[in-house]
Amino acid sequence: DYIEHSSVSETSRQMNEPVNLKRCLEAFTLEERLRDEERVFCPNCHSHQICCKKLQIWRLPPILIVHLKRFQLIGGRWMKSPKAVHFTLDPLDPSEYLAAVPREAVLNRTASLRKIDHNDNTQTCHTDSEAYLTLPLSDGQDSGFSGSHENIANNGGRRRVVSTSLSTHPPSKWGTIQDFHEHKLIPDHDPLDLSYRLYAAVCHSGIMGGGHYVAYACHDDGKWYCYNDSSCKEVEPTQIDPHDIYMLLYERIGLDGSKYVNPDGVDSGEDSASSSNSTPSGDPDKKSELFSESDKKNCICPSDDPLDHPDFNEVDYINKLFPNEQSLTSIDDIINNVKSRISNVDDEIRTSLHQQNASAKEGQEALIESQRAIQQLFNKIKVIKSLAEESESNVCEITRDIKQLDCAKRNLTSAITTLNHLHMFVDGIESLQHFAKKRQYSETANLIEGISNVVLHLQTFKEVPHIQGFVTQFQSVQESLGKQILQDFKESLENPSRTGPSMNELGQSCKVLDVIGHTYRNKPLNLQLVKPIFRPIDFE
Repeated sequence: DYIEHSSVSETSRQMNEPVNLKRCLEAFTLEERLRDEERVFCPNCHSHQICCKKLQIWRLPPILIVHLKRFQLIGGRWMKSPKAVHFTLDPLDPSEYLAAVPREAVLNRTASLRKIDHNDNTQTCHTDSEAYLTLPLSDGQDSGFSGSHENIANNGGRRRVVSTSLSTHPPSKWGTIQDFHEHKLIPDHDPLDLSYRLYAAVCHSGIMGGGHYVAYACHDDGKWYCYNDSSCKEVEPTQIDPHDIYMLLYERIGLDGSKYVNPDGVDSGEDSASSSNSTPSGDPDKKSELFSESDKKNCICPSDDPLDHPDFNEVDYINKLFPNEQSLTSIDDIINNVKSRISNVDDEIRTSLHQQNASAKEGQEALIESQRAIQQLFNKIKVIKSLAEESESNVCEITRDIKQLDCAKRNLTSAITTLNHLHMFVDGIESLQHFAKKRQYSETANLIEGISNVVLHLQTFKEVPHIQGFVTQFQSVQESLGKQILQDFKESLENPSRTGPSMNELGQSCKVLDVIGHTYRNKPLNLQLVKPIFRPIDFE
């Protein structure tokens, strides 16, 4: 006898008791006192000292991926924990798991909101980050290490995190609250509202050496879909198995995804507003903004000159140059200026033609070189194609050999199985004859059942002469055995005083008759011989 210690049931309960995501995050950021063999060298006292370790988040990512630690190395083997981890679709606020400096920035923002609400005589807005303020950060015992342990102090009607890092990295600069995360958010979104929404989850079933992944994702319409290999179907988020949950993917609420896809902020899908088309009167050199931004992007050589516009209108251009009679006084200067511009354009055209002629030869040489490279590439492709065809032929031959070997394996397995059954059949008939001769009816009944099952397996080969002979021999042994048992009954009833089979043997022989079948089981006996062994009342 043994007494089970209470720690056994407690350990089993902890291994199988479901947990929620908040508890996992708290365990991840829990302060841990290092063991005696894990002492850390102190540069001040020049000796190894016991210290505490604590993991916290300094800067949150735009996409937060929570990877659950389900695998643990135990006894040299990776074991998977089947513990259920429950999570909700409510927004996740990870501010309580931040380090002291960025968390203090969130607390300052919360205090500012409270102050504004108080001055406006409005109801105080309770945010998720305020829920953190009531949570204890330690077990109430001082660790004795300054700088590595965070305490809570009362400051200005709210609880404030105190840490040595707050003096070296103040969370506020020039009277403003600093955003340590610097995410690209939509306009007017509070940068210190650190709420995340769950948009995807990954489940894992099986073990580390062989398992299966299934993904779940929430679309923009709020519907959840299950992605399992090549299948995709709509599901309810409650169908996600908490025992198999492996990864949770969160997205920052208020995130501007377009700024991450297009970091430069260039939006090619929308045209910018066109600028003014007016030009100061009397000055054609003053460039007029006749082109929209989309026209400038679509032009090969963008220009702001109105003369380069594809929809140039002479009348409108002249009216803008000379809007009134007084502007005609500068007509000579404008004509000279236009002639000068025409001459410059002619010079540019001649220069472009010379450059084009010079580059024609280079283009022809580049074309010939490209054709030569294409021919070389074509020859290499032909070689690769021939090698691929040869490989395909080899694979076909290997596959054909594998199919033949597989067929031979199946035939060999079937032959071995049949031979085993035949061996059992032959040995069983010999043993059956031996047991019948010695009237060991209990062993005989069990053996007949086994041989009958073997006969069922050999039905496929019943046309084989040898097997047919063994089946006939088995039936003959059964008939002989049935006649022997009936003869024993008859002798025992006719002459009870005669030495013969005992009542126990006769009882065991009934089992044999039951196994043989109704032919001998229902064979009638002489009623006059049976009467003496029963009371008279049984026959009334």
